[in-house]
Amino acid sequence: MWFDTCGEGERRGFDAGRAKEMVDGHGDPRQLQRPAGGSVIISMSAFAKYTVVLDSQIVRGVHNCVLYRDGQSLMSDEDLPRYSDPVVCFGSWNMSRFGSPIQHYADILKSRVMPIFDDLDGEQKRAADEVLNASYWGPDDYGTAIEAAYEHSREHTLQFTELRTVFLATGVAGLFHLFEKQLYRFLNHELRQNLVKKIDRWEDAAAAIEALDRPRCADSGQTALQLAFNAPAIKELRLVANVVKHGEGRSYDDLKAMGARVVDPERFKDNFTIGPHSVLGVTLAIDSDDIERYVKALLFFWSLKVSVIRRPRTEG
Repeated sequence: MWFDTCGEGERRGFDAGRAKEMVDGHGDPRQLQRPAGGSVIISMSAFAKYTVVLDSQIVRGVHNCVLYRDGQSLMSDEDLPRYSDPVVCFGSWNMSRFGSPIQHYADILKSRVMPIFDDLDGEQKRAADEVLNASYWGPDDYGTAIEAAYEHSREHTLQFTELRTVFLATGVAGLFHLFEKQLYRFLNHELRQNLVKKIDRWEDAAAAIEALDRPRCADSGQTALQLAFNAPAIKELRLVANVVKHGEGRSYDDLKAMGARVVDPERFKDNFTIGPHSVLGVTLAIDSDDIERYVKALLFFWSLKVSVIRRPRTEG
């Protein structure tokens, strides 16, 4: 597992407090051993007993760092970090720090907020009774009262159903913004020694992840981080949040281009709660299955156990 980069003449590479979070109680990474040959060996039991071997001269600013498992290097020389390489580390602690709040948010949305709108028949009856029980009806107003109660309950139910659509859409937009906030916090912390300015825009975060280009998966040519970040469900979630905020436009066109389920015409049939004249204002049909897909992709992202680096290009 890589730590922050080492600067000349000082040791910034090993954060003992942070490393201690990674182990599962079977060893303290601060207890460094110096075997023959002068290397420093740290066993990380939480990572299948990987061993990080740092050249003993790293304290004096020499920069070699190699990751081994069972005596074999896990990375090629091309993928090995140098002292100046930006490094981002993922581990099990991220699920507790970032994954748990996402799951908790989704649980509140699904089990506490949305059930408010489940009893449609009951809501319609309550609205009708409100009119029928009004004190201004006389003995001869039965027919008029029934008609008025029907119209009122109908309008109330339509508004109630539209409100459910708005709550669901804004709840999903909030889920994205929670992840967005977490991502900025995480990248700014991990790359704090390398950033010229803080990351506070999605485009900046995407550019940073794209720049962290080692080690790459052999079958895709991307890093595990890039694959998780570019997952279709996360892209769809971001576009949905943009459409909820800004209405139909480029993000909506992108949703249609990628064949997103939330813009599937089959979902629009007989759905009066969406469209340009609805309270939501856009033709966007979100359901609970979509929330499950989004949460699954976000939790997969935070469950990564990988370290990625940026390898500056050499002039050739």
